[in-house]
Amino acid sequence: MQFADVHPGDAIYPAAEALAPHLRRSVLCAGCVLSANFSPAKVLNRAQAGVALVSILISNQKIILPNAAETNQILANVKDARELPAMARPFMAAAIVNGALTLESGNLLDGKAPFTHTHMETAFAEIQKRFNLPPAGQR
Repeated sequence: MQFADVHPGDAIYPAAEALAPHLRRSVLCAGCVLSANFSPAKVLNRAQAGVALVSILISNQKIILPNAAETNQILANVKDARELPAMARPFMAAAIVNGALTLESGNLLDGKAPFTHTHMETAFAEIQKRFNLPPAGQR
C-alpha cells in the first residue's frame, strides 16, 4: 500500500511500509472512504492499535481470531464493547485475551482513547517477546 504523505526517502517510510498491511482500517469503519494518507504525526487510538497488533500476530501465524461465541464470551464484561463495529469485535477480543490491549479502569476498552507512539512501541515489544516474533522486516 502506498500513502500519499509518505515517500521512499522519508525516515518513516520503512515503518509505514511494514505497518500498512496490518492497519485494516475498514475493520473499524466498514464502508468508509479511507484516507490515502498514513498521517505519521497522528496518534492512533486504542482500537486501531489493537487491530494492528492482532493483525501482526495473525500474519505471523501466532493466533487466530476467536469465533463469534468466543468473542461474545471474552467481551461479555467489557462495558463499552457494544460501541465496537461488528467486524472489530473479534480483533478486540483477540487483543484482550492475548495481552495486546489491557482493559482500562471500569472494565472499559476505551477504543477511542489515544494510543501514543510510545504505547505502540511498548505494546509491540511486549508481543514480540511473548510470541517470539522476528525483528521488524524479517520473517
